[in-house]
Amino acid sequence: MNKATLRFFALVALLALGVFCKINYSDGDDAIFDDMVRSMPYLEYIKMRYLTWTGRIGGETLVYLLFSLGIWFWRFANAVMVAAVPMLVLLIVKQLQPAEGIAEKESLWQALRLPLLICAGYLLMDIVTCGHAAVWVNGSIFYTWSFALALLCIYLNLRFLRSGTVSARQGALLLPVLFFAAASIEQIGVILAIFFAEILIYRKRQKKTLPAGILVEIAFLITTLAVATAAPGNMERISQETSSWFPGFAELSLSERAFISTQWFLSSLANESKLFL
Repeated sequence: MNKATLRFFALVALLALGVFCKINYSDGDDAIFDDMVRSMPYLEYIKMRYLTWTGRIGGETLVYLLFSLGIWFWRFANAVMVAAVPMLVLLIVKQLQPAEGIAEKESLWQALRLPLLICAGYLLMDIVTCGHAAVWVNGSIFYTWSFALALLCIYLNLRFLRSGTVSARQGALLLPVLFFAAASIEQIGVILAIFFAEILIYRKRQKKTLPAGILVEIAFLITTLAVATAAPGNMERISQETSSWFPGFAELSLSERAFISTQWFLSSLANESKLFL
């Protein structure tokens, strides 16, 4: 990545920081989490959340850290994460198409056109995704941060696969990134599972063995997803959320549930996933 591109993403981070300096804790979930973090030690907090609400222990760990360090830590860290999302998309694109931008001397426009396009796609996403997920203190951890960590995991694995080997040390460095991404929100864990399944299929077609580090990552991902899914609090959370946001869902027939779910999925794809489209 050349200097012009790095300066561009540094500017993105600075602009994001300017916005986040005007953001404070909300009087909803942020206030609740702030109170919980200040009233109990970490292990007690994680146990309580795992048993009564969610298996997202990676995201819950980051929540505890963030609210312990305070709002200014979040402002700086979140600005970095918001800039990291489009930057990591760019790095992944360059891993998949390494010949792009190979010229020795690029003009400023040649260097910045793809970063500008990616950032434009990011900003065109629905306000629920681009807005709430980045500006809401608690929500940014589970959505923006976990998404950035998942992109980092994908990028590093692509880079290691291009070199043909993944050392034990490199695999160990990836495990914390993989854990906090997969154990923060369920959809991210599924995306990473699909990514590693694609690696397996690709390598099998090439009739090559997988590096040991990749196999360790796959086993670690499966274990992480199993622990998160087995949380007793998941069913309680689903029950409470359903009764709060869709109290009549339980009375619907199977076909009606399928219709509503399909409608929601298509709406979400159209309104919240413009960057990926």
